[in-house]
Amino acid sequence: MLLSYRVVGVSSEDEAHPARELQRYSADSRGWQSTRWCEFPQELVLQFQGRVMLQQVQVLSHQFKIASRVELFMGSLPPGTPPPVTGCAGANFSRLGHFSLDSNERSKFQARELKTVYVPQATEGLYLRLVLHKCHVNEYNLYSQIGVLAVRAIGSGPGAMSAQHAEQRDSMPALSAPPAYFSSDALALDPATAAMVAELQRKKDAAVRAEDYDEAKLLKDKIAVLQKAGAQIAELERRKQDAVAREDYDLAKRLKQQLSTLREEAGLPPAAANAQLSPAPPPHDYLGGAAEELRDVAEIDMLRRQEERSREEAHARIEAMAQQLVQPAAAPPPAAPTRRQSTPAASSPHHSARDDSPPPDEAAAPRHEAAAPRHEAAAPRHEAMAVEAPARAARAKTQRAHDERPVAALAQALPEQPRDEEGEPSLPEAEPLSPQDAKDAAIIVEVYGEEVARKLYSKSWNLRQAAAAQMSGALASLAADARALAQATCKAVGRCAHDKMVQVFLAGMQLFDSLLRDPRAAALSPSDWSGMVMGNAAIVDTFRAKLADGNARVRDAVEAAFLQMARLQSIGPQQMAAALLVPIDPKKSGDTRLWLGRLGVVQQLFSEFGERHLLNHIDGAMAMVKKALESSSGVVRSKAMELALELYHVVGDLQQMTSYLTDLKHPAIRDSLMAAFEAASVPQEAVKAPPLPRGGVGTPLAAGRAATQAAAGRAEYPHADEQTCQFCGRHDPDFDDEKMDLHYWKECPMLMPCEQCGQVVEVASLAEHLVGECDQSHPFKYQPPLGVSADYTGCPLCAEELPEDPDACRAHIMQFCPGNKRRLPA
Repeated sequence: MLLSYRVVGVSSEDEAHPARELQRYSADSRGWQSTRWCEFPQELVLQFQGRVMLQQVQVLSHQFKIASRVELFMGSLPPGTPPPVTGCAGANFSRLGHFSLDSNERSKFQARELKTVYVPQATEGLYLRLVLHKCHVNEYNLYSQIGVLAVRAIGSGPGAMSAQHAEQRDSMPALSAPPAYFSSDALALDPATAAMVAELQRKKDAAVRAEDYDEAKLLKDKIAVLQKAGAQIAELERRKQDAVAREDYDLAKRLKQQLSTLREEAGLPPAAANAQLSPAPPPHDYLGGAAEELRDVAEIDMLRRQEERSREEAHARIEAMAQQLVQPAAAPPPAAPTRRQSTPAASSPHHSARDDSPPPDEAAAPRHEAAAPRHEAAAPRHEAMAVEAPARAARAKTQRAHDERPVAALAQALPEQPRDEEGEPSLPEAEPLSPQDAKDAAIIVEVYGEEVARKLYSKSWNLRQAAAAQMSGALASLAADARALAQATCKAVGRCAHDKMVQVFLAGMQLFDSLLRDPRAAALSPSDWSGMVMGNAAIVDTFRAKLADGNARVRDAVEAAFLQMARLQSIGPQQMAAALLVPIDPKKSGDTRLWLGRLGVVQQLFSEFGERHLLNHIDGAMAMVKKALESSSGVVRSKAMELALELYHVVGDLQQMTSYLTDLKHPAIRDSLMAAFEAASVPQEAVKAPPLPRGGVGTPLAAGRAATQAAAGRAEYPHADEQTCQFCGRHDPDFDDEKMDLHYWKECPMLMPCEQCGQVVEVASLAEHLVGECDQSHPFKYQPPLGVSADYTGCPLCAEELPEDPDACRAHIMQFCPGNKRRLPA
C-alpha cells in the first residue's frame, strides 16, 4: 500500500527543483535537487497523514547528481503532542539503516538507480527522514549537487492506498501518491503521447467489454506504434531542450524537424506538439498536458480514419508504419537500462532542460548485480529499437587520457559551429559591462579595448575563453607601455584563474605564458612583478591551490607557470620557492594531490636552481619533507624521499642532512633515508626512482614498499630493506611482496585496520586518519583519546601519555599498549 506524504523539512533546494516536486510522481516531475555548492549531509523530512507502519522505501536517484550514501530514520511525536504545521520539532528519530548509491560511471550516466529498501521489522512512526551524504564527483555535476527524482513509501496506516484505488483518493494537494496508471511505460513517453495512449487504452478496454475484438486489435496496434514513437519523441524533445539551454539553435531546429517528421509518421496531430511545453499540470493531471483537448483531438482523428479507410486497410497501414519505425533514420535510440535494473535517464522528458550539463548519449554498459539492498526494475517494458549503436571509444588508461576524452553527447550531437568569413567560430554578442565590472576592468579596457573586456566579463564561458585567446594573440603586437600591459594581462589571468570552466582557465594560462615570454616582461622590475603576481591579484596563491586540481592538464599548466616565473630574472626562483614552501593547512594535510603537486614543483625548482639560488631555502624544504613523511599515504612519503635525495644532492653534506632527521617520528623511514644518503654519496651508484608498487596509490601496503624501495641504499644493503618491515623492524629472509603485504595486513603491531572503513593505518596516526581522512567516520564525533584536539599527545588506543622519544613511543605501541591486539610479548 502506497503511503501519501508531504515534505515538511529540507536542508536546501534548487529553485528549479524544489522539494515539493517529490509530492507528485509523474512523467514531467522534475524531482528535488540541492542548491549549488551545498553543505553535506542534506536532509529531507517526509510527514505521513498519521502514524503508519513502514515496510518498504523506494528512492529514485538522479543519473549524475548522486549522493554517495543515504541514511533512513523513522520519527514519531510523544503521545498527545500535535504535529507542527511545518518541520518536525519535538519528534524522536530512530535509525533504520543506510544504503549506498553507485557512482553510475559504468553506465556512462545513462541510467537512474532505483533503490528498494525493506524494513526488516515493520516500523511505526509519523516522519521519515532521509540523510543524504556527499555527492559522487563526476564531470557533469559541476556544482556538487545531489538530486532525488522520487521517494515512495510502502506500508499500512492512514493515507495508504492500493494502486487500483489511487485515483479515488480524496483531493489533497499537499499529500500525493502515484496515480493508478503510473507505470514505466508512461514515464518513457512524452506527455502528449502518454495522454493519447491512456485515452486509446480506455477505448480499447471499452471495445473489449463490448466484444468488438476487431476494434480492440486495431487500438492495440495503434497503442504499440504510439509507444514506440513516443519514446523516440521524448528523447528528441529532451535533446532539443538541452540544445536550447546551450543556445545551440541550429541543432534545436534540426531536432524540431525530426520531431515533426516522426509525429507525422506516427499519426500524431499537430496539436500534440504544443502540449509538450505545457505548464505544470493540476494535482490530478499526472501526464503534464491538456488532457481533455488531447482526448477530443484523438477521438476526431479516429473517426476521420474510420470514415476514410476500412479496418483492414488501416491495419495494413499500421503494420507498414511499425516496420518503418523499427529502424529510424535520424532519431536516436532510447537509453538502454542496465543490468542493475536502474531506470533510464530519459524517463523524464522535461528534466534535462533544467539540468546544468547533459549526460552523454552512449549506451549504458553492463553492470553486475548488487547484493543488497536489491534494485527494482523500472525500465520501460516496450521493445527497444534495433538501431546501430555508435562505436565505443577506447577506455582511458591514464589520468590525462581520462581528462581529455571527449564528452559523448557533445561529440555525437553538436554540429560544427558556424564560422565567419575568416574561418573563426562566430560567437554571440557580449553583454555590456556593469558599472562594477567597468570599474574593475578599467586597465583591461585601456590596453585591450572594451570589446575584449566585455567578453572576458561575460556570463558565457565560450566568450571568456575567446577573450583570453584574443588577448594572447594580440599581446605581441600591442604598443602599450610594458607595465600597463603586464598589469592588464595579470588582471585578466587572475580572473581566468578563478574561473570554474577548465577551458577558460587553460586559455588564461596560455595568455600568462605569452606574457612571460614577451621581451618587455624582462624589463619590469622585481617590485612591479611582486605587486602584480603576489600582491592584490594573488595569482600565485591561486596557482598554488590549483596544484591539487583533479584535472591533469590544469596541474601541468600550473607547474609550467611556476617554472616559467622562476626562469624570469625579474621574478626569480627564490620568490617561487618561498610561495611553494608555505606550510600546508592542517585541515588539508590529508589531500594526496596537494602534497604531490607541491613536492613535485619544489623538486623541479631545486633540481634546476638549487645550487645557485636556493641554498637559503633548504631549511624550509626539509621541514616540508618531514611533514610529508608523516603522511599516511605511501605515495606522498615516496615523493618526499625523492625530494630529500634531491636536497642532499644540492647540499652535499651528510652531517647537515642528518641533523634534519633527528626528530623524525618513524625510525624506519629515518634509517632508510640515511641509507639512501650514504648510497648517493658513492659516485658509481646510480639512484633511480622506484616504480609504483602493486598495492596501489595511497594504501598502507603500498606505503610500506614505496618508502622502503625509495631508499637508494641498496648497494650496501641489497636485501635488508626489502625483507624488513619498515614499521616494526621485523626482518624475515622469506619476506617477498605478497608475504610483506600479509604481514602488514595481519601481524605488524605498528599497524591496525580502521574500524570504520577497513583501511590499514599506522596506530600512531589513527587519530589523524579518523578525523581528517576516513570517509566513513564523518557522521561520528570523536573525542579524546581519539585526538580531536591538535595538542593531544596520548596513545590513540589506551590514552596513556606517549614519550617524546620515537623509539620509546614505538616500544609502547609494540609491546606495552594494552589496547593493541597485535602487541608483541614484552
